[in-house]
Amino acid sequence: MRLIGYTLAACVALALLQAVATVLVLAMIGAAVCALIFRPAETLMVGCLLLFAGLAANHPTVLIALVAVIATACLIAKAIWPD
Repeated sequence: MRLIGYTLAACVALALLQAVATVLVLAMIGAAVCALIFRPAETLMVGCLLLFAGLAANHPTVLIALVAVIATACLIAKAIWPD
């Protein structure tokens, strides 16, 4: 009987931990939505920075190719639409 009590207590503790994790994830999503509403440019820049950092860490050749494509697109756009 004591083992059943310990098992049930562990289940309750894990359920509480899951509830806390759920609340934290929802708070992070809410903060991201608020950031997108009030400061969209900065939020998107941070997202791009995280994307490039992840690419640099995991797929450096893909990052190099992506930078080359973006640079080429900028040069073509500048040649087509000079300001």
